[in-house]
Amino acid sequence: MPSRTLDRSTFDVHDPATGAVVGTCPNHGETAVVAAIAPSSLTLTTFTRSARIDTVVDRAVSALHARIG
Repeated sequence: MPSRTLDRSTFDVHDPATGAVVGTCPNHGETAVVAAIAPSSLTLTTFTRSARIDTVVDRAVSALHARIG
């Protein structure tokens, strides 16, 4: 089972093009990372479904406009 202890250490984030340090990130365990990512993953899934529905609706409206003239 992953540790639930908060690790307060950090690691540097480097620009791959230059190698320069562009920031730091907390060095959390799996539990903290999953908890941080879960809400954005749900949002992306919802957005993707909404985008698909919008595309279908847009195509249907366009088809109706084409038929009506």
